[in-house]
Amino acid sequence: MMRYVDQMDIEGERVLLRVDLNVPLDGGRVADDSRILTVLPTIRHILERNGRLIITSHL
Repeated sequence: MMRYVDQMDIEGERVLLRVDLNVPLDGGRVADDSRILTVLPTIRHILERNGRLIITSHL
């Protein structure tokens, strides 16, 4: 069963967050940062609760 991060006590715990950051690039620059911006609230939530965050992704 998948649990949501806001349902867990994560203080001091390692949290593995797999995110889809497959963003379009234009001349080596990010052309659309919406996927990055979408995951920021989750990242902030984990860090504000002193979770030890590990992010995995591919570009």
